Amino acid sequence: MFYQTERFFNLTSNKPCIHEAKCFIKMLVDDGLMYHLEDDAKDCLSDTAASDELINNIDNYVNNVVFHDNLEWGTFDCPIGYALFYMNARSKRDEAYKRGFANEQ
Repeated sequence: MFYQTERFFNLTSNKPCIHEAKCFIKMLVDDGLMYHLEDDAKDCLSDTAASDELINNIDNYVNNVVFHDNLEWGTFDCPIGYALFYMNARSKRDEAYKRGFANEQ
């Protein structure tokens, strides 16, 4: 059900890497598992179909990698800023597809 996010934990290095952290946030959004990252994943995702193991993996990755001091989020300032940017971009893309403009050249 949460194919991208579940698969991510088989591929990640679990080391602080801005590219992996951004990928992870995109997967949370795409899989419908996005939550306010400063909150506890267990509290926010317990009502979803995500398994306890997946929720624990998400919580650990957010706490140990996404919020790592060595990550530079640039113009987004923080992981939450990046998540908001991505959710907005995805919303605009989805609206373009609905209007039929996404594939026009």
